[in-house]
Amino acid sequence: RLRWVLDSWAKQVPPSDFVVIGDAEYSYQCIGNSGVNVHVIKTDCLANSHWDGACCKYVQAVRHAYGLMQADADYTWAYFTDDDAYVRPLALERALAQQPPDYENKGIVVGNVGCKTSDCPFSVCMGGGYAAN
Repeated sequence: RLRWVLDSWAKQVPPSDFVVIGDAEYSYQCIGNSGVNVHVIKTDCLANSHWDGACCKYVQAVRHAYGLMQADADYTWAYFTDDDAYVRPLALERALAQQPPDYENKGIVVGNVGCKTSDCPFSVCMGGGYAAN
């Protein structure tokens, strides 16, 4: 599915801003974007797992994004999504630019809330992705 992401909405994202966390190394040249390749950061997470493996990959993605944001203050938001979501990068960028400043320096998470389990009564639904600063 990554190939479809790369051939559609990911073309609107600068390659330096597009990071993939996955099960295996992967390199793909986007159709119509000669010379633009994506490199997947391989994790030791459980492969092909919708539950534990996916949760582990989200943790790895958050840690990686945190490191990038600490190293470069120009990165003020990170957006996390799965490979089966369609993202509108320009609309997302505009929406995040309208978010109020984080005056308390606690971080802001923007997403669909309401998913819950008996162990977690309040959570962000991951299906549509979420942004954090």
